[in-house]
Amino acid sequence: MSVEGPVLSWLLGRAGSAGKRLKQRLAADHVPILGRRANPSQQYMAFCAFIAVAPSDSPEPLPLLDRMDRAHEFVHRFFPGVFPEQSEHADHELVRYETPPVDGSGAQNRIIFNPTGLIELHWVLASPPALQLPLDELGDVVSRLQGAVASGAFQRLHQPRRWERRRRVDWRIGVNAWAATSGNSVHWEKVGPTNLAPPRRDVGRRPSCPSEGYAANELSSMRPKTNLRQILTPVLVELLAAGGYSGGDEIRASTTRYIEHAEVGEMAGTDANTIIGRPHPDTEPAVGASAPVAASVQAPVRSVTVDEVIEAFGAAGLPVPNPRDNSHNCSTLGCRGMVTTDSVTVVVFDDEQAAEQYATVVREDKHRQGLVVLSYAATRTAQEARPLYERVLESLTHE
Repeated sequence: MSVEGPVLSWLLGRAGSAGKRLKQRLAADHVPILGRRANPSQQYMAFCAFIAVAPSDSPEPLPLLDRMDRAHEFVHRFFPGVFPEQSEHADHELVRYETPPVDGSGAQNRIIFNPTGLIELHWVLASPPALQLPLDELGDVVSRLQGAVASGAFQRLHQPRRWERRRRVDWRIGVNAWAATSGNSVHWEKVGPTNLAPPRRDVGRRPSCPSEGYAANELSSMRPKTNLRQILTPVLVELLAAGGYSGGDEIRASTTRYIEHAEVGEMAGTDANTIIGRPHPDTEPAVGASAPVAASVQAPVRSVTVDEVIEAFGAAGLPVPNPRDNSHNCSTLGCRGMVTTDSVTVVVFDDEQAAEQYATVVREDKHRQGLVVLSYAATRTAQEARPLYERVLESLTHE
């Protein structure tokens, strides 16, 4: 919890020595974020995203065994199928998970859990000779950590404190501009994919990244429930400007496109193995594992709107709390309407091919009934409740 605003500061100042001590206890010291091991201003074997998040003020560390267990839960909840089952290293200083080298470059995806609560994620975006930086992938990865912080899973990695849910966090996000090749070094030359990138880049401009990452001041003392848009906007704006792109309006428009892409992936429950843009060697299903649940493909008798589906759920007594109209994402998805509630996301399409294509990017946490897709991934709807929503949808579309 940070000390905010003139009123609170005045009240604590009026409280004498007791207020001064309380203010010292509540004020952020920003020590945990200083423990980052990687420096994105340096050169690496590949172009990597360096993402760190830490409590703004120092907590008490967990005992080693508890930290190991909770790191294991965290990795396999937010990066399923990406990292190996067991940690590569664990001691009183850190718990670390690593993938095998990516793209033959020798670079590895790595996540490190520190006793201070600091998480460091090193994520390979591209390896020379590839010189295009996939910023859509950066957004997807940041969205996973943002979801962990907002859900409270991140806070379980250190000892609980008073007012834990209100305490602030510090983010640091950077991408190294230079990568080593045999006897040489190269910098990334453009961002992608093309449909999301700005159209103009100055010839001859070389990208750069500060040692603390992009927009470090804006990413300090953020609320745990700060949304993805607020985190990514200053980062992408500075990254694109430092990467040689020009035109303020064009950079802002590109930033919006990248963020909307990441938000769609978050709501769709994008498979962790697809966001790295290549199959992962550990993605084969375990022997005896259940196959993904197939989507229902029955053609509906009549078309329905997203509002009709939400109203039908409510009329049947099924919870649809906090509905949010996210139909602005339909420009990317090709849908007619999208509403997200705390229980289920409803997406309605105009043709079955588009609905089926969307259903394939949602993991097993989905159900398709003709032109309508129900997504449970972002809301983690209870398994026992899902058939109830699906029966109501089937009755509605067959009236």
